[in-house]
Amino acid sequence: MIIGYTSGVFDLFHIGHLNLLRNAKGMCDKLIVGVTTDELVSYKGKFPVIPFVDRLEIVRNIKYVDAVVAQSDMDKLTMCKKLKANVMFVGDDWYLNDKWEAYEKEFAKFGIDIVYFPRTQGISSTQIGIALQTLHNINELSSLSVCSSRLIKVDSIVLSVGQACNLKCKECGALTPYAPQEIRKYKLENIIQDLKLFIKNGFEFEHIQIQGGEPLLYKDLPELLKWLNSSGKFNNIVVATNGTIIPNNALLDILKLYNIQMRISDYDTTKNKETIPALINILNQKCIRNYVYQFMSGKSLWYQKGGLEMKRENDDKIASRRFSMCKNNICLTIENSKLCYCTRALNAPLIQGFEAKNNDILNISDRPALRVEILNYLNGKHYMEACRYCYGTDENRLISPAEQMP
Repeated sequence: MIIGYTSGVFDLFHIGHLNLLRNAKGMCDKLIVGVTTDELVSYKGKFPVIPFVDRLEIVRNIKYVDAVVAQSDMDKLTMCKKLKANVMFVGDDWYLNDKWEAYEKEFAKFGIDIVYFPRTQGISSTQIGIALQTLHNINELSSLSVCSSRLIKVDSIVLSVGQACNLKCKECGALTPYAPQEIRKYKLENIIQDLKLFIKNGFEFEHIQIQGGEPLLYKDLPELLKWLNSSGKFNNIVVATNGTIIPNNALLDILKLYNIQMRISDYDTTKNKETIPALINILNQKCIRNYVYQFMSGKSLWYQKGGLEMKRENDDKIASRRFSMCKNNICLTIENSKLCYCTRALNAPLIQGFEAKNNDILNISDRPALRVEILNYLNGKHYMEACRYCYGTDENRLISPAEQMP
């Protein structure tokens, strides 16, 4: 009897999952499926929409599945040995991957073959999750758009204080090392004026993330944080830092007083691998909320999005797919009196030397139709000209983070 094993999160079960299980069952007599536990998923920096018990039950009731088990760690070889599996099935995105080539040799020692199946194109749980979140935001905003007096609550917004940064990351997704002087620091009064216009037009934000560049270089950060807190329109305020700078006592006091959270990106570069432990220690001593960010990939890796060398992608389908599959297309961002649902796309035209389409970016100014224009912009998401000059969040383009330029 050939016993086959495969494992996965199986969140938001879709046709790609079904194809995998159907193909696997066709190559074995008994198919056992490991469903990743919530704890293991969160360890990777992600959080499933469907809880483990429900995901387990869904997979158990697929006709191609003979048995299900909990996959609570990354050791799939031990699981295969325990189940006496002869073959393990995985997606072909791991084919010719150095790690999995090593796995093949290790599995072969125990008579276990690894079979790679092609991924179903155009569908993934991540893509569905992004679409559901987008629909949630759109439905919430659409239901309010007909009434000009109703408060509009937005889940999350990014606020850039400028592109000044003390790191020069070669593959910076925001193209920060190439930013010209005029966008390296924005005037505090202009930033506050932009935010006041949103408040004036009935917007309130559950979560606002202050970033750059490196926001701890922004000398007006204390005053900005004071204003955000006093406005009462931003329920959770987060400062995103690269972990290379220890805030002074005055800023630490403000962070503690207003219960502001610090998000620390652990790049493991020469500049922050020593400062991050010290920073976390100080924040914990001061009882300031903080956490270490593992990046959008959930694997302590960056996505290689491309830089100044990028040539225009003329195929509309490819550009559209880049956008639809991109995990960053929900990063609604305010920067320099502009609004965009992609942080990179705000400055990419200036840095990469192309012209944005008219509806890619919304200019923010005090005008009667601004509220309706913002709602229409949020309801009309589409791929942008910037997508033609960016690889997006391509799982085949994962790289080590924050490699520094010479």
